[in-house]
Amino acid sequence: MAEANRFPADRILDELVERRWLELRGNADRAQLAERMSRMLDQPLEPHQRAATLAEWLMGQDSVAELFASDDDLASLLEQKLH
Repeated sequence: MAEANRFPADRILDELVERRWLELRGNADRAQLAERMSRMLDQPLEPHQRAATLAEWLMGQDSVAELFASDDDLASLLEQKLH
């Protein structure tokens, strides 16, 4: 099912950067990050738990410089994009 979340993961990543909630390092491979993110988003979690997991996951990625979004921000965005 990760493939089904690939397109939303691309859109979520783009929106996070566009809203300046996420800063990527200059050498970040967005396609690769979105692919890994799609697998993470495929976990069966409640919305706020998924948002907290995403925040922690993002900060563990070498291509991420900084995350400025709160868990509530992420939960709202995920709700919009995944449903």
